Amino acid sequence: MQFLYAIQEQSHISDETLKELGLDFLCGAPQRGVVSGPSGTACQIISRDASRIKYETKKQIWQKSTTGDYWVGYWIGEKVDPVKLERDLQLSGIMITLGDGNKWRIPTARMITGGTILPQSICYSNRKMKYKVKSQYIDFYNAGERLCQYICGEDVEFSDVDMLDIVYQAIMLNYNVGFDEINILELVSTDLFSAITFAIIGEDLTTKKKRLSQRCQLWQLGLIDYWPSWREVQELCLS
Repeated sequence: MQFLYAIQEQSHISDETLKELGLDFLCGAPQRGVVSGPSGTACQIISRDASRIKYETKKQIWQKSTTGDYWVGYWIGEKVDPVKLERDLQLSGIMITLGDGNKWRIPTARMITGGTILPQSICYSNRKMKYKVKSQYIDFYNAGERLCQYICGEDVEFSDVDMLDIVYQAIMLNYNVGFDEINILELVSTDLFSAITFAIIGEDLTTKKKRLSQRCQLWQLGLIDYWPSWREVQELCLS
């Protein structure tokens, strides 16, 4: 499955415009102009699958993007294949079965036991090396750092919106999708939240990390009123 995008322009859409719209993953993708698109006016249809760039109202479903700047569409009955949506560079992470029933790779921002596996630049001078997370991933890393601190009970504010933001950001870093596509596919749900957030800090709750998942569930149910300390979480993760 490849999504279709309709932008109300009569001429070719530049890569710069696509980036401004948050559609950087469409840069260089084929386009085709149509006289009347989902908005009822002339537009450019864009898709990473050149053979499917068509506008057929009876075979497609379209909805306006959350920003209102363009339309997102897909073919009725077409199955989702996460592999076909992968970005060229896949960040290391943990495979999680999301809401569509498929396995998606959730990148790890910051290991709860310390350090990161995100790509880093190396600065070498005077026989000394320094590592720095690459600029395009620094926001994700910083959010992961705060998530680690929050989960470990440190005095850090981390709202529900912050939690959703890092979850969506994680999916978008490895796949050619945005907020709208994730919502259309219903990838994120309450029963998957713990697995996704712990994957972001390098923990797979489907294996030996079940004790952490149980602690999370107990806390959500109000049966315990504290998270384990940083040292306790490290011991659980290393056991």
